[in-house]
Amino acid sequence: MSQFIVRVVLHAVAELSHQNYTYLHAAMTNAGFSRKIKTDSREWYHLPPAEYWITGSHTISDVYYMAQTAANTVDKNNGILISECVRIKWEGLKPA
Repeated sequence: MSQFIVRVVLHAVAELSHQNYTYLHAAMTNAGFSRKIKTDSREWYHLPPAEYWITGSHTISDVYYMAQTAANTVDKNNGILISECVRIKWEGLKPA
C-alpha cells in the first residue's frame, strides 16, 4: 500500500476565511482523505491545516486527480502538492 501527504491551498480565499476550508475538508474527506495520520502503533495525530493523508493502492496521479476533483468543488483557483511517502516522521502534532 502506498501512502501520500497532500497539501491543498485555495488561492482566492483570504487567510482568515475558514468557511471555504471547511467545505474543502468535507470534500477531501468524501474523496477518502484524512486530516489525521496514524502511527505504526495505531495512534492518531492531527495534521496541519489543509494537509491530508491517504493510503491505498493508488498512484500519485490517482491521488492528484482525487484531490483536484475534491478541491475544484470548492474553488478552482487552488494549488495541490502531493508527496508519496515511504516513511513519515513528525514532532509536535496534537494527538487526535
